[in-house]
Amino acid sequence: MEIKIKQVIYNDLSLKVTYCKIAQTAAGDVSDDITIKGGGLAHEDFTKALDQLKVHFAALCDFREVPQTAGLTDGDMDYFLEKSDLEHIFVTGLKLSGSYESEKAEIIGGKMVDGKVVSLTSPKAKAGSDTYPFKDQLFEIIELIKYETNEYLFKAKYAIKQESFQFDDDVDNYDASVYEDSVMSELSSESSENIS
Repeated sequence: MEIKIKQVIYNDLSLKVTYCKIAQTAAGDVSDDITIKGGGLAHEDFTKALDQLKVHFAALCDFREVPQTAGLTDGDMDYFLEKSDLEHIFVTGLKLSGSYESEKAEIIGGKMVDGKVVSLTSPKAKAGSDTYPFKDQLFEIIELIKYETNEYLFKAKYAIKQESFQFDDDVDNYDASVYEDSVMSELSSESSENIS
């Protein structure tokens, strides 16, 4: 059985994932699209990988916050990152189509303009294309996002969330007036010391 990630959306600290499950049978391939929402908080490794898409999103959308890509090569990524201002740009997801060498990716995100959110989807970037000079780095990040998404879906790789607090005292029998009295006596003794 093969799992192919088609779309990943990061929203409310968790993921909404659409993937295709492909099974080979004697009659041929059978596929089924499945969408899963939530399950747990997205792990920090996933959010870091998603954050790496910001510069590619800005470049593919031709935002003024990044230098023009014309004339740049794969080796110019450090220069490109140094000259980019990504403060107001965010990425919330990824759509994938095609397969392997012909895989296409659209980055979902937006930017803040005058205090308002402008949501956008980038033009498609194709794995085998020469039109985007940083496609190799882009598709390395996409592979990392697919890996982290699979970990989230099938191995429950979630952010750690504290479920409850453990208290030593019996909360049901707690008398707040005892605490208030001790605080008030401490405050009055401190103010007496400060006056003398």
